Amino acid sequence: MIDKKSKDKATDNIYELEYFNSNGVINSEKINHIVMVIFISVFLVSAFTLFAIGYINNGIPISVVLSLDFLIEFFSLNINTIFSAIIGDIQLEDWYINQLLLSSAIAIVPAIIFYIFKIKAARFQAVLSSAGLSQYYFFKKRGKTIYLKFKTGEKNSYKDFIIQADNLSQMLKKDNLQFKRWIDNGVMIQYSDTFPTLQDLSKLNIQNFIKPNKLFLGIGLPNIGEQYNKKDLIKGKYLARYLNFTDIPQGVANLGSSGGGKSNTMNQYLYSIFANFDKIYSFYMIDFKGGIEAQPIKDLEDKYHTGKIQVFDDNRIALYKALKRLYFINKSRMRYLKDTKQKKFTTDFIILLFDELAEILDYNPTTKEERHIQDKISFYLESILRTGRSQGFKIFYSTQSYLSTSSGLTSGMKNNTKLKIAHQLGSNLQVGSIKPVEELNEIGINPTAYDIGKNVVINEADNTIYEVRSLYIPDDFTNTIKIKSSNSNIENILKPYYNELYKEQIKDLETTNQEDDTIYSLNNLAIDLNLNVEPIAPVVKAPKIKSTISQQIKAKKIEKANQNQIDKFINDTPVDAPPLKDIDISNIKNEVNTLIPKKDNTEVDNFLKNLK
Repeated sequence: MIDKKSKDKATDNIYELEYFNSNGVINSEKINHIVMVIFISVFLVSAFTLFAIGYINNGIPISVVLSLDFLIEFFSLNINTIFSAIIGDIQLEDWYINQLLLSSAIAIVPAIIFYIFKIKAARFQAVLSSAGLSQYYFFKKRGKTIYLKFKTGEKNSYKDFIIQADNLSQMLKKDNLQFKRWIDNGVMIQYSDTFPTLQDLSKLNIQNFIKPNKLFLGIGLPNIGEQYNKKDLIKGKYLARYLNFTDIPQGVANLGSSGGGKSNTMNQYLYSIFANFDKIYSFYMIDFKGGIEAQPIKDLEDKYHTGKIQVFDDNRIALYKALKRLYFINKSRMRYLKDTKQKKFTTDFIILLFDELAEILDYNPTTKEERHIQDKISFYLESILRTGRSQGFKIFYSTQSYLSTSSGLTSGMKNNTKLKIAHQLGSNLQVGSIKPVEELNEIGINPTAYDIGKNVVINEADNTIYEVRSLYIPDDFTNTIKIKSSNSNIENILKPYYNELYKEQIKDLETTNQEDDTIYSLNNLAIDLNLNVEPIAPVVKAPKIKSTISQQIKAKKIEKANQNQIDKFINDTPVDAPPLKDIDISNIKNEVNTLIPKKDNTEVDNFLKNLK
């Protein structure tokens, strides 16, 4: 049986890559020959240089030492001396031996470097061959960039690099491989240091990474080619990643399979949020998974009494009311910005945090009222995601999948979620719902291979992508959080805009003859917002009456009965009855109203007027 190496030698005697072939099989004979040539050449040069220095120090001019006659005499003499020493005719002096040993040491260094370089290049070629990329060959290496060239006549397969990214990373034992086209027929492979593990970051304290006006995202490696200040490095090689509060998009998706670290990452964000609570107008925690995640937030409010924190657990009606108020506030803030010619809110942020959004959106209502509530929850949420950025809304939500079929997310919600944090995902289909798989693989990112805590931050607002690892946050993390809340005057500033919008919406109801919301009316909203307006009776649509012949006949009969009762009342009045002016009109009206059906009391009213 012919082994692979023998087969390669038998079928590929040319060694088209000079020192090895496409499969990485080394041309040992040629490499050994070159190594020997390098060693002898450097040895001779080194030996002559060392002896020449001695000659010059003894008064022989440089011009003489470097002359051809001197060189010939030098090498002839020393070769004969070394040969005589080898056969035992003479014994070399210590200084002479030291010179030879030093020259040998100098000579062996480049020989070894050459040998190692070619061996590594051959091994790299073997890796390319194993990955089905033997049409490329190693050209050079500069720093942490490997340059490959494409063999003439072969089929270009740049996309195969993307497909084989994980395999290449494993075989090369390099993290964060990135691929770029190079010249017309080349590819660059860039890599960085090893990504930080849980163990690498285990002794880091979250509180040391909290900064004013910034959301702490986690710790990762500098991107290839990224400029940074070396003093900002953690342990000499890691970078802490942040996002300015004002730059947080209105939609932030925290994605990943169960057990991937989503909850831990969200708790990490909470540290930054509560550290900057003086800039928060209101904070809503929505947990429809039994309220387990919400309980620590409740405890914080009970401890600090900020008046800013609201928690919702498994109460759709309460959530519906809250979202309707926020929808109203969002529209009012729009008017304020327009009126004051401001671009956006830089403080008084409104933050909503949904622990598991699918529990809210992926819900099948069973009654008409539930359907109304569910539709409105989706509508208000999508509207705020679409329009709420300038008004200071920040909506964080966690979900295991970004696919509409399992998350309940609409295309509008996803389109307006500009910041996506992806933890471990179960399939490329899920990855592709966030960002094209090919684009991520090209820069060495594969969320399907993540371990717990590792995530990629995709910010479509500024077109940045980087990987980070969240720090471990203990279950009792709220015990170490300190809230410095402050009072804002924004409520009083916005009150006129609340009142204006309220009156307009009431007028719209009256004009269009529409029903007000019976679950949470505008009057209810006005009370909750402490508006300085008089409550207005809700408009109720009059029921439609079908005009049929039978109904018309029935109406005539009622009208005739009404007239007969009036006539009877007049005719039965005694002659000696007191003057009409002394009769209590209100009592007569009450009695008449009890006798006559309330279809049309016009005639009764006319009769009572005549009594006056």
